[in-house]
Amino acid sequence: MTQQFTTTSDSITGLLPHTAYTIEVSPQTTAGIGPATTMTITTAEAAPVAVASVNSGGSTFNSLTVNWPAPMPPNGVITGYRVTWVP
Repeated sequence: MTQQFTTTSDSITGLLPHTAYTIEVSPQTTAGIGPATTMTITTAEAAPVAVASVNSGGSTFNSLTVNWPAPMPPNGVITGYRVTWVP
């Protein structure tokens, strides 16, 4: 994507969470465009999306085994899963 700005600071919106973006900034005059300066910036994490499914891996008289796939996209580094249950 390319956008024209008339100030030395502005916001780029509509980006994905926890994604590295390469930013190039080139000064421009009526005579042309100057050389670019490049930087890679990563957007902040966001809350993950829901896991797609929860499956039973088996049970005994006093336990259940459950499993699930990692959320996609994770929107960051998954540090754990909160599992709750009720009788």
